[in-house]
This record gives sequence, C-alpha cells and structure tokens, in this order.
Amino acid sequence: GGLSLTLNAGISFFKAGEHGPFTAEAVEVSASSKIANYEVSITDAYGELVAKLSGTAYKKHSRQL
Repeated sequence: GGLSLTLNAGISFFKAGEHGPFTAEAVEVSASSKIANYEVSITDAYGELVAKLSGTAYKKHSRQL
C-alpha cells in the first residue's frame, strides 16, 4: 500500500439505499506503475445494486532518504 491521489471519480446512484447493511466491492480494472482504475459496486442487504463508483488514481511513490 501507499499514498494514492484521486485524478477522477464518478458515482451513479440507481436507487435509494433503504435496506442495510450495505456492501462495497472494489475491483481494480487496470493498473500501471503510476495510474490505476477502479470500479466499486455498492449493494443492499438483498444484493441489489444501489450505486456504482468509477475512479482513477495516481500512485504517489515516496522517496527514501
């Protein structure tokens, strides 16, 4: 793990989240040494899709002294 900075993020809501608990499942869609793309699905207690997030992150590499 390390520090990542959001380059872009978008979320779509498909229905009201009325039946918790909710579950979020993240999938790494693609990744290089500096850029990664993720998709996160949020489902309710019945397994129905409530929302979906797509995001792009920049992986910041710290310098060692």
